[in-house]
Amino acid sequence: MKRLKKDKIKKILAFMVALALMVSCVPSAYTISASETFGDGTEDFTDGESVSGSAAEEATPDVSSADQGEQAQQQSTLTYENDSVKVTAEAQEEGALPQNTTLRAESVNENSSVSYDTVSQKLAKAAEDKGSSLKGFVAYDVYFADADGNRVEPNGRVNVTIEYKTPAAPELTDAASTSVTTEKLHYNSNTGETEVTTLQPNEELKVLNVNESKQLQTLQVQTSNAAVFAVMWDAPEVQDAEDEISVEAEEPAADGDFTDGDGTSDPEVTPTETPAADPTVTEAPAVEPTVTEAPADDLTDPDDGNTDATITPEPAAQPVIVEVIGEDVNLRVSPSTEADVATTIPAGTRLTVLETVTAEDGTTWYKVSYEDVEGYIRSDMAQVVDDSEQEPAEDIQEEEPQPEITRYDYKSDEVNVKVTLTDPADLPDNAELSVTPVELTQEAEAQITEKAIKEQKAIEKLYSYDIKFLVDGEEVQPGNSVKVAVTLNNEKKINDADVYHVDDENNIENMDGNVDKNGNVEFETTHFSTYVIVDNKRNGKINVTIEHYDGTTNPASKIYADDVRTLTIGQKVDCKKAENWDISKVELVTDNGTSTVKPGEFNVAQDAIVKVYYEPVTVNFAGAPTFYDYTVKAGSNYSINQPSNYGKNKDSNTKLTMGEAKQNYSEYQYNWLKDSLSVNTWTGSAAVIKGLLKGLDADGNVEFNYPDPGFFTNSDLLAGNSTDNYLRKVYRDYTLNFDRSGDTYTLTGVTDGNGTNVTEQYNLNRTGKSGEDFFPLDSVRSSYEKAYTRKQDSPLPEDNKIHNYYFGMRYDIKFKLGDYIGPLSYSFTGDDDMWVVLDGKQVVIDLGGIHNAATSTVDLWKYLLNTNQDKTQLTDEQKKAEHTLTILYMERGAGASNCYMNFTIPNARISQVTTDALGTLTFNKVNKDGTGLSGASFALYTDEDCTTQLETVTSGKDGTVTFDRLRAGIYYLKELQAPDGYVLSNEKWKVEVTKNNDTVTTTLKDSSGNIVTDNKILNETPKEVIESSMEYDKTAKVVSWDDRTYDINITAASTSTSSVTTTTKAIADIMLVLDVSGSMSDPISSEDVYEYVADNTDSGRNKLNTRTTYYVEIDGSYQPMSYQYYGYYGDWYIGNKKASNYDSNNYKIYTKKTVTKTRLEALKESVDQFITDTASKSPNSKIGITAFSSKHSLQQSNGKTQGLLAAGANKDTLIAFADSLKDGGGTMPHIGLNKAKELLNAANDKNPKYVVLFTDGAPTGDNTGNPPAWSSSAKTSAETSASALKAAGYTVYTIGYGFSDDSNEAKFLAGNGTEDYPGIASPNCAFTANDATKLGEIFRDIQNTITQDIAITGATVTDIIDSRFDLLKDDGTLYTQDDLNNGVKVNGGTVSLVDGCYKIEWTDQTIPNKKKNGEWNKTVKVKAKDSFVGGNNVTTNVSPGSKISTGYGDVELPQPTVNVKVNLVVKDKEVWIYKGDTVPTNDTILNQLFSESETSYLKGTISAADANGHIIKQWFKKDDKGIITNIQEEDMATTPDGDTEYYLEVTYKPNTTSTDDSKKNTTTSDGMQHFVGDEKAYNPNNRNLYGTYKIHVIKGQLQIIKNVTEASSEDRTFAFNVKDKDGNDVSNSPVIVTVKAGETSGNVTLADLSRGSYTVTEANTPGYTISAFEVGTETDCENSKSDVSNESKSLTFVLGNDVNKKNVITGEYTYTAGGVKGVASYTNEARTNLDLQKTDTEGHFLTGSKFRLERKEGDSWIQIENEVEVKNDSSEIELNNLESGIYKLTEITSPKGYSILGSSIYFKVELGNVTLVNEENGNPAQAGEMWTLENKVLTIKNAKLYSLPSAGGPGIYGFTISGVAILATALLLFINNKRRDEEAERS
Repeated sequence: MKRLKKDKIKKILAFMVALALMVSCVPSAYTISASETFGDGTEDFTDGESVSGSAAEEATPDVSSADQGEQAQQQSTLTYENDSVKVTAEAQEEGALPQNTTLRAESVNENSSVSYDTVSQKLAKAAEDKGSSLKGFVAYDVYFADADGNRVEPNGRVNVTIEYKTPAAPELTDAASTSVTTEKLHYNSNTGETEVTTLQPNEELKVLNVNESKQLQTLQVQTSNAAVFAVMWDAPEVQDAEDEISVEAEEPAADGDFTDGDGTSDPEVTPTETPAADPTVTEAPAVEPTVTEAPADDLTDPDDGNTDATITPEPAAQPVIVEVIGEDVNLRVSPSTEADVATTIPAGTRLTVLETVTAEDGTTWYKVSYEDVEGYIRSDMAQVVDDSEQEPAEDIQEEEPQPEITRYDYKSDEVNVKVTLTDPADLPDNAELSVTPVELTQEAEAQITEKAIKEQKAIEKLYSYDIKFLVDGEEVQPGNSVKVAVTLNNEKKINDADVYHVDDENNIENMDGNVDKNGNVEFETTHFSTYVIVDNKRNGKINVTIEHYDGTTNPASKIYADDVRTLTIGQKVDCKKAENWDISKVELVTDNGTSTVKPGEFNVAQDAIVKVYYEPVTVNFAGAPTFYDYTVKAGSNYSINQPSNYGKNKDSNTKLTMGEAKQNYSEYQYNWLKDSLSVNTWTGSAAVIKGLLKGLDADGNVEFNYPDPGFFTNSDLLAGNSTDNYLRKVYRDYTLNFDRSGDTYTLTGVTDGNGTNVTEQYNLNRTGKSGEDFFPLDSVRSSYEKAYTRKQDSPLPEDNKIHNYYFGMRYDIKFKLGDYIGPLSYSFTGDDDMWVVLDGKQVVIDLGGIHNAATSTVDLWKYLLNTNQDKTQLTDEQKKAEHTLTILYMERGAGASNCYMNFTIPNARISQVTTDALGTLTFNKVNKDGTGLSGASFALYTDEDCTTQLETVTSGKDGTVTFDRLRAGIYYLKELQAPDGYVLSNEKWKVEVTKNNDTVTTTLKDSSGNIVTDNKILNETPKEVIESSMEYDKTAKVVSWDDRTYDINITAASTSTSSVTTTTKAIADIMLVLDVSGSMSDPISSEDVYEYVADNTDSGRNKLNTRTTYYVEIDGSYQPMSYQYYGYYGDWYIGNKKASNYDSNNYKIYTKKTVTKTRLEALKESVDQFITDTASKSPNSKIGITAFSSKHSLQQSNGKTQGLLAAGANKDTLIAFADSLKDGGGTMPHIGLNKAKELLNAANDKNPKYVVLFTDGAPTGDNTGNPPAWSSSAKTSAETSASALKAAGYTVYTIGYGFSDDSNEAKFLAGNGTEDYPGIASPNCAFTANDATKLGEIFRDIQNTITQDIAITGATVTDIIDSRFDLLKDDGTLYTQDDLNNGVKVNGGTVSLVDGCYKIEWTDQTIPNKKKNGEWNKTVKVKAKDSFVGGNNVTTNVSPGSKISTGYGDVELPQPTVNVKVNLVVKDKEVWIYKGDTVPTNDTILNQLFSESETSYLKGTISAADANGHIIKQWFKKDDKGIITNIQEEDMATTPDGDTEYYLEVTYKPNTTSTDDSKKNTTTSDGMQHFVGDEKAYNPNNRNLYGTYKIHVIKGQLQIIKNVTEASSEDRTFAFNVKDKDGNDVSNSPVIVTVKAGETSGNVTLADLSRGSYTVTEANTPGYTISAFEVGTETDCENSKSDVSNESKSLTFVLGNDVNKKNVITGEYTYTAGGVKGVASYTNEARTNLDLQKTDTEGHFLTGSKFRLERKEGDSWIQIENEVEVKNDSSEIELNNLESGIYKLTEITSPKGYSILGSSIYFKVELGNVTLVNEENGNPAQAGEMWTLENKVLTIKNAKLYSLPSAGGPGIYGFTISGVAILATALLLFINNKRRDEEAERS
């Protein structure tokens, strides 16, 4: 048995070996790569009837133990397998497979969880979309499931491979036309739609294997989510509608359902004009989808003809093109003749048909797009263009052929640029076009914008590119003008464009570009760098969106809705919108980037977004509340809570009471619960009771849900018959004070009707958002109150104060939303009851009950917006609607009183609810012409110092401003912002609102007390200024026209006079009596001054006081920096950022102080000037000073006196005394007047005596108040003292400050002729002033009048010389920097250099009186700078800045103009070029004739900036007769054959005509008037008015030398080809070289050659071969020689380059040496070829024969070639290039079956001929029997040895297999027999 078993094994082994050999002959299966673009599909195919899938589909996934082990760690592969498929998921990213899940794959069929109908319909639609019909599909739902079966998405990219165990496909009638594609169906949860995506090869589709029958074998996709993956089969729809495709029912090829797409029957196939073709698949990219063979171990027989099938994609469908045949055909918005016409289309326009539509009337319409407008044209107005003549529609223009042009093309996704040369020599051969998008500088963009505005063009978009040519990385310029065409890709067609060139200095030049009908932008240029394509808008309109941001937030948040404006070009943008905010920054955003612009009005020329960033303006803000004071225990059981106050609800058990129950009389202790809390008792915490308040009724009265005793009833309630015991007292004259920052308001305190702060104890904590100890009615508490009045009653820690605990407060906030979209909120923290009611209906904050401090914040947008409405979508009605926010607050608990109120509301107006009549202030803002001005912002204040705002209003279009709901009282009005172009008024107006019964009168007065006429407030322009009190002038006079020097003369004279002259004496005694009362501290003007402290570094901040607010300069503004605590940790913060974020030495820390100029400071300045003038003009006059107020104190200067001192000797002492005065107290003028009289009486001299009284108010004595009342005793005392002075013969001047001439104060000083006002001043000696300037003028006039010398002293004269001039020293030389550093003077004035301008300043100057002392007169000399080109009407000084300054004001000096000579030089230039080169016209060369690099008068040059618009350059040439012809610069860019000359004439046009004044100022002493006309540049070498440009032309030559090795008796000619680098023939090539009879050499020369590369090759000469070719020794140009083995054997010469390959013309266009001659030498010898043929004796060709070839050298044979195989092909000659000599040919291998040739064959080569010869002597021999020679073909024969039968039949495979089988059998038998023998031996 054992032996039998072994025998069986051996037999099986033998059988398997044989079987393996057979299988190796079977061809491989068919495999297609996914890159061949097949479509998606599914595994289920039927011809109309769906068949359920096998239950095997639901098989349990096959997960091996190894897989499970991986899952336990990090899953990288999951597998699912059933009877039909094996599905593998492999992670492509770490962690991509969800952990602890299994892979599921469910076949999609009618029983699957995935809707079969949905998949079928989606795939049918996908096939239909590409013009095909669905033939079938197979689909699997592939997903991951957790232990509960829930679907889990992958965490990254996963490769899913589906291997079909049986190839799957529907029945296909035409597999070749069927496409196979892969589709992914994924449910989009956002849209609720199933999305179908065709997977693309090399992207998500990795592998798609089908065999030749289009049966699916393997699919691999990459995905990042679970989905249904379907493979679908589709084919183009048939053209014949009658041909329907039916699919026979068949059994499924695999376990699954097959369908044709709809699960029922084959859809009807409708023919289409052009079915969509499958996507074209190009060669697979570098990374292709994996292609696998099936099966992997099969082999393919290359001879069996079974190769992989190829699916050829169909060509893509061509678009239908129509041509408009009618004139101006209407393009309508819909397919109907009744539809509107969008535009018209001219005849001949070709358009692409987007869609063909049949209208209701049966007419056919084409949907097309023309100039970005889509619409419809009737089909009879256009004809379809035949395919053969179709052209791209509309925007594609057939290019016209342009002979002899060279193009350079640059293409990218963004732009295509084509540069066309008319001459290839304009650029080097190896030049490359480079195009780079660049960012346009703001400076260049601004210039382009300015140009657009000037030309009234709106910019659509700017495109900026650096276009240039590069050679070896270096930029080169073309030698002539070139054409440039720019095509912008993916952009709409451009119709109008400008092209600008931008140079390195950001100067722009308009290139006069145009746009062709295809939208290509074209222009010509001679130079390259940055070019800007300006796409101009068609309609000239500019769309500007203005966005408004709170710039203090990070990121910035919008506070107002966008303003979208359509502007015409040139219309300015005004971006200010937000009230209560200042603009901190404005950004302009266009397609070209973001730039910062100056706030205010500015121009734009293209669509833009303007981002306006604001910073909040912080001010005090006042509101009008109503306070309610309640008495809980008023005695005799009287109480606010007594039942009678509850009306009909007096018996209710749910009454609300003021005060806790325990604080009330026992009978009024109403205890009841709501929400488990006692309503009238402390809740014990911050817990609140909601629902107590109902809201407001229709009349605005407060309504509760429970009975109340009239908490918010607006009337007083007395106890019984009492006249002062109030149970409820209502206060309407209180004011709520808020800190308003932007639109955010924070309550800071309360003032009563007298302006007294009644909440001094109030402790506001902004950071903690709390406000403790809020007791606003403590000062009016009722003495009758017997309930709690102290904190200890509560009990709370005692503060030793008696409080008025029981009170209520109400105020209403009126507002309109308008365009506001910022935060809209109200926030409260405190106790007790607090409610906020919106529009009387909605309680938006409900903090009822007696509780601890509770907090609530409401976002009002929640209530003001409709459902799903965004605040940017407000309707006009919503914007205009006025809303009311009612705030109700009560302190009921008589304990702690906390009240923190903060809200953010736009333009809030806080008012009280009252039926009282209120006042309205309306006025108009106008200019001098009475025209209303819009944009003026005004604020109304409650205090005279204007620190607390009530409201702000901006004037409308007609200039109207209205403030309404004003309570009776005094208000003050100031202008916050002037209209654009006007000066802000410093005036403070007074608004008086008086009430008489129900009549309210509102009066507007100016600061002088005068009623404003017609309620019109005037604004003046800066030009409308106060006239000066001096005559002054500045003149300029030429000194030397050629040297460009001028004398500048400044004169000034005082014209100040006084209408009153009291004496003619020059010496006087003067007493200054000065008011130093408290009102003298009132500010006139103020400014913030920042003082440097440290750098913003750690060390710098460590030095700071943490309780001080500092400021850091950031981006030009000072931002507050404070130390803030967050928890236990503190740090320095700037806004909401830590200061360390700006940690750098570049950021500085400052302290801020407000420097305010008070009335006293203004008085001191005027007094100081008065003393200075007096000391100068009348030094012997004496001045004394005495001050007065109302009380003696060390802190004030009342009674402080400086006795009379001589002004000249004691000027400083007097000034120091005046400067030391301090203010304080009331006003008692008699104190000063009496002291003045005392000192003047004691002077005891005969000098005239003067008293100058200054006061800023009425005589109030010691009275207080705001304003303090007049004191009759102080008034009488002052009048008595003044009367005594005047009676003593002293002149009394009075200066009243701050009131008008008709005020009572003015009457008090000047008198009005009545007993009531006898007056203080002497007749005509009373003056009033309302500002510092006027005050100074009055003191000046008085001083002049007194001294009779009205020169102005202490003046400063400043002259700033125009930067185009240098200042000369007194000796006429220029100042050096050392001079300036050391401090120099010119004509008494100090010289300095400021911003490049010379500044001369004469300080402490006296301006004499014109009548007496002449004038102030100074002259300086200036010289025009060398860098200034010159011109007409040139100003000589800078304004503003050049001025005369005095204590009374400044006056600007005039700007005299002069004409300045222009000097320009043009030079000669010689250049050398090579013939063929273009004459250089680049800037580098031409600037050597005339330079635009810098401006220098001495050199005669000008800069490009100065030349722009002024320089005209005219080129011309002369013929032999000297006749001149003007040419353009580009006309010179030629390629001359010989030396050439051109001429340049340069003209400077000043563009500004000289005026009479400038001519007068530039008239020299000889009477010649000079000016700048059209100035010609001159040549300094020959004085010609032109420059000569001479071009020398260098030419090249080639010499060709022909040598032969043997002479001939006849002339021989040899042809040479000479070609340029482009392969063009040169000099009528071929060139013939003749070698004459008897000679062995000849040559020819090609002369006058242009620059270039020339290649010389010899044409084939029969019988000759080139034995040598060399470059001649005389060659002096670059050259090269081809490889000897190269058939062409060419010599190349580069004329224009020397032997070192360097251009012989330098970059400066000079000639070096060489580069002009190339010598080519060729040597020939005769050679020939011999063809071999091998036949049998009957002439049949034979193969397999080989020969050895030998040549005789003397007596020896030298082997030339061995094993020469005979090919028997005339195209393959065996023996080539045989030299002259005798050869032996010997057969060494004969054809198989033939005998070898018995002897060698001998032949001779001579002069290209071949003859058979004898071996012995080489004499000619006859052809042998076995070979013949004819026409250089040697035929050699062989005889047969024997014959074999012909091959055929089935081949050798059968024999091979049989042989192997026999051998195997034999081997087995041998082994078997061997074993038997061994066993026999053993036995």
